[in-house]
Amino acid sequence: MLVVEDNVLNREVAHYVLAHAGAAVDFAPDGQAAVAMLAEDASRYDAVLMDLQMPVMDGYEATAAIRAMGLSALPVIAMTANAFEEDRRRALDAGMDDYIAKPVDLDELVATLERSGARARTAGTDGVTRPMESGQRMPARISGVDLDAALPRFGGNVAAFAALFGRFTQSQGGAADAIRASLAAGDRVGASHAAHRLRGVAANLGATEVARLALELEQALRGDAAAAPAPQRLLLELDRALHQVLDAARDLAPPDGPAPAPDPAPSPSPTGHAALRHALAHLLDLLHNNNMKAIAQFESMRPALARQVPAALPALADALAVLDFDGAARLVRGILDMEAKA
Repeated sequence: MLVVEDNVLNREVAHYVLAHAGAAVDFAPDGQAAVAMLAEDASRYDAVLMDLQMPVMDGYEATAAIRAMGLSALPVIAMTANAFEEDRRRALDAGMDDYIAKPVDLDELVATLERSGARARTAGTDGVTRPMESGQRMPARISGVDLDAALPRFGGNVAAFAALFGRFTQSQGGAADAIRASLAAGDRVGASHAAHRLRGVAANLGATEVARLALELEQALRGDAAAAPAPQRLLLELDRALHQVLDAARDLAPPDGPAPAPDPAPSPSPTGHAALRHALAHLLDLLHNNNMKAIAQFESMRPALARQVPAALPALADALAVLDFDGAARLVRGILDMEAKA
């Protein structure tokens, strides 16, 4: 599967959903990157899941470009957080085969792929949920969050949900202020796009009230500008609901503790440097492709990084914690430059 999605949290949710179903997943951050990946090797993919609103090149333009490349048989499924019929019609007119709603429901996705004729290379999910990791316990209730809806998207993996939910504060903590600033500047389109982004992430994480209000606000902003008081009222309600969820995310996050000191070790041998350079090159490749496997690759390398380049570890860990893959790639290139001189 090629998933084309600009929001990093939505990409990671999609990764959990699709990997749990047995799919191999690559990601593109915008339509232009997706077209380039398909031009390089379209045979790698059995279907494309395409977000609609993205920077650089949106989903409509990307699908038209894919069809212009002669890839008429490759299923392209629109992923939309909108309930707007005109968006769905426009997606089909652009050459998409079908559409599914965000947050992605696995059963709906499988049925949609079957309708579109996507080829399955594996038997798919066996219905077994993944085990909870790291011994973390989920509260019975999180204010503003529908856990029954959210956890199955992570295969029951509590640690995975908690990690992404904690990043919600960094990803969307300033969303209401951004919408307010856009409205003050008379930029209803920018405010609508910010509400759309917030809705998609909130829905994926089970923040249903935030998602509902963000959708209502987006709909109001698409309407007549003379109805300006309605968006302002909805924004106040959205801000209150968002703060409730943000407070819950901060409460769920584990307290920050001191970073563990690296184990004492002798000076690394040339073999150790060579192994680290090989692992760093693989990590860099994953980061360049926005592949979520970069996180697991980094964790497997953490002990070696702590021994051999301890000064570089905190910044790289911070970049990956907020899914800043571009920043992490710059740091990895810097480490590789240092290792080349070692």
